Amino acid sequence: MRGTLTAAGFSDVTFDTVDATYYAGADANDAYDYVRGLGFTRFQLQDLQPVDQDRALTALRATIDAHAGPHGVTFASSSWLISARRRPA
Repeated sequence: MRGTLTAAGFSDVTFDTVDATYYAGADANDAYDYVRGLGFTRFQLQDLQPVDQDRALTALRATIDAHAGPHGVTFASSSWLISARRRPA
């Protein structure tokens, strides 16, 4: 990424880790409905046979159930915040 940004005319490229709690829903049912309806979930399921879709959704439900707690369904998450400066023309 640093090389790509530098080649595109950027300098002072920095990467900062951002850790945050991902809130998926108020309870397991809410979170399952939400995650099940997301575009990337639908995309991952679209080419599977029905039996494999069922297995995947059962695994999704088990994962959501395992992350359900008194404050809803939460997951640890992490990402990069990438910053750079555009070099003068």
